[in-house]
Amino acid sequence: MATITIDGTEYDTDKLPDEVKSQLGALQEIDRQMKTLSNQMAIQNMARAGFASALKASLEKLTQE
Repeated sequence: MATITIDGTEYDTDKLPDEVKSQLGALQEIDRQMKTLSNQMAIQNMARAGFASALKASLEKLTQE
């Protein structure tokens, strides 16, 4: 018996109607995709910070020449 808690109420997933199971599955897939996107954004932010740092260093070299 698998259960899920939504808004403080626990539900036995084996007893849910197919329509509800489908909605639950869609919601879980969206949550998974959002986590993936969040991880990708973190990676992009790190890469951006690295490029910004390299750009700043290059510009500082120009002003010292």
